Amino acid sequence: MDIKYNVGVIVGRFGPVTLEQIDALFKPAINENDLVVVILGSSDSSRDHRDPFVATDREDMILGTLKEMGLNGNKIICMPVRDYLYNRT
Repeated sequence: MDIKYNVGVIVGRFGPVTLEQIDALFKPAINENDLVVVILGSSDSSRDHRDPFVATDREDMILGTLKEMGLNGNKIICMPVRDYLYNRT
């Protein structure tokens, strides 16, 4: 696709990031945008047996994987966000 945008946004937990996510989300976002903001969900979760990676670990994995694959991680900004529970009562 030849369309170029200023900012792309990817939302997910990425714990850990998979090659499928790199191919389907990150590669196109990097190629089609000047800047890519990655919203890392569950950033308020502490490390435990069900969720062994905190947001900074997941950011490091994303940027490290992109670098290993020769993709421009300099276009990536990771923004951690906490989960918000809601109730409809």
